Amino acid sequence: IRYPKINRSQLFDLRRDPHELSDLSGTPAHLKRMERMTAELRRWQSVLGDNAPLESASPAPAAFKPPSPEEYVAMRKKLKM
Repeated sequence: IRYPKINRSQLFDLRRDPHELSDLSGTPAHLKRMERMTAELRRWQSVLGDNAPLESASPAPAAFKPPSPEEYVAMRKKLKM
């Protein structure tokens, strides 16, 4: 997932983490994967004529903080009531 307005990316292993609770984008083990995926995204943009920027020179603050696994479980329990 790429958020150009805040210069942020996220990476999830949807097989192991279908609820997207563990962002792998900042882990050294996934750095090369992130680089390859970003390059592929740029390539597809070129193929499709998409000139939307993937980053901002003046990024907005990233105000959203995803819930922790515990907060997520609590939210789900609340919704089931």
